[in-house]
Amino acid sequence: MQLKNMLPARYDRNLPAVKIIGKWGRNGNFARALSRTHSTTARWLDNGHIPGEYHGEVIAAARRDGIALTPGDFVDLRLWEKPA
Repeated sequence: MQLKNMLPARYDRNLPAVKIIGKWGRNGNFARALSRTHSTTARWLDNGHIPGEYHGEVIAAARRDGIALTPGDFVDLRLWEKPA
């Protein structure tokens, strides 16, 4: 069951980590689902991505918690503009 994203507005909601962690509603819920510390998953939020070695663990937690998540959710598909 996906919860409403309650993450603070300071996070860019288009970044993969923000979208993924937001599916658990709050960072604390996500950290508990992975049995990780809040500070570890908060660092992922701040960086905007979840390190590759954790992708399988996150997908397994999503399946267990009934959250729709695919490997593509870990990819930032936004187009970046090159500086002038």
